[in-house]
Amino acid sequence: MNAEQMPLPLDEKTVRGISKRNEEPDWLLERRLSALKSFQKLPLETSEIFRKYVDVQGAEWESFSFEEAQFKTLPSIFRFLEKQEANLVQHNGRTLRLQLNGAAEQGVLLLDWKTALEKHEKLLESRMAGKSGEEPNKFVSLNEACFDSGYVLQVPDNVHVEQPIRIVNLFSEAGKTHAQQNGVFVGKNSQVSVVEEAYSVAEKQALYSNVTRVVVGEGGKAHHATLQSLDEHTVVLSNKLGRLGKDAKGNWTAGHFGGLLNISRTDTFLQGEGAQAQDVEVAFGAGRQRFNVTSNLFHRAENTQGKVSSKSVFKDKAKGVFKGIIDISEQAKNTLAYLAGHAVLLSPDASADAIPALKIENNEVKATHSASVAQLNEDQIFYLMSRGFSEPQAKTLMVQGFLNPLLRQIPLASVQATVRGLVELKLQGQPVEKLEEAIVAAQKEEMAPQETLFERHYKYR
Repeated sequence: MNAEQMPLPLDEKTVRGISKRNEEPDWLLERRLSALKSFQKLPLETSEIFRKYVDVQGAEWESFSFEEAQFKTLPSIFRFLEKQEANLVQHNGRTLRLQLNGAAEQGVLLLDWKTALEKHEKLLESRMAGKSGEEPNKFVSLNEACFDSGYVLQVPDNVHVEQPIRIVNLFSEAGKTHAQQNGVFVGKNSQVSVVEEAYSVAEKQALYSNVTRVVVGEGGKAHHATLQSLDEHTVVLSNKLGRLGKDAKGNWTAGHFGGLLNISRTDTFLQGEGAQAQDVEVAFGAGRQRFNVTSNLFHRAENTQGKVSSKSVFKDKAKGVFKGIIDISEQAKNTLAYLAGHAVLLSPDASADAIPALKIENNEVKATHSASVAQLNEDQIFYLMSRGFSEPQAKTLMVQGFLNPLLRQIPLASVQATVRGLVELKLQGQPVEKLEEAIVAAQKEEMAPQETLFERHYKYR
């Protein structure tokens, strides 16, 4: 596999043009050019285990433009967002709203990428340089070569941000490459929750690339949620890279609902002793959508805990793959890790694979994984219909029953409600404009307590 499988019109001249129009310093241009070389050399997947499961066919790679997206009037499809509070709203890479309210008084810094470069260049340079321990990734390198927007959030030491920081990204120009690079930096003993949302409307294919780095200092806590319901023409390349220090806690949520082709990867590096991470991944595909979701845990210190739980639902002719690895280094004694990927199919033409893996270099650990893919149980559907439910109602109840135990693990009630709303829209085939109504309905549901037991199927001691 090589760069020819993604024949993007991206070369050194194009990268220099992106840097010039943004009036960037030399260090950032050199960083872009280095990333371009990595993108051109790297395979789609470096892991021998997962290589055959990456498929980028169907995307019109050669047609994606890297020219600056134009500012347009906000399409009416996005009007439902105007009533909702958001700290940062970006449309086609331009900032429409940026407000921090009381968090600014605590020293919290939230900047769109261009403002950060203009007013805090040294801070941005130091933050962008931190890529300790990251695995080679073709899609991350692509983003670093061509990104043109994004945000930086910095929380000082010993600061608890009470209200979630909400970031909304809107895209409405087809044929363009919309690439964002984001950074969330949480200080020592600090705490913050961030919710990133992405929506789009396009009449032909567009490319959306997103890289978010979340760095949590000693004793810090961060919850970062990524929710996307992009249109059926958009190719989605999404990467989250989390680094956790000593006794830090990272809680990630990802909701994958939109896009023609969706390739998502979360890499969590537990680098400090006592670090803990939990990742909840939910995907729902319909039509001919394709999802490739990866979540990896890299345990690099003693007494760390990591848990990945993924559930997917596919109907019509949608396809999906979930894969992930628990990677425990020799020095990561007393690691406790769990990884699970489960999928349910609502039609005979839908398909899914779940491929968990282990790489363990220390005997004094406990590592567990599980995976399953199954068609919806026809006997159970028949039973529900015999009790007075219609077939669509029966299927909806079964899907909700499949997803609810996972959704209850999401710590933010607002994120739970949004994910439930997006699930309902996919089940009913409703457009994103109906999301507000679906969220209101979801918020009325009674939320049961979160599961506290740690799943174990088999152990490595």
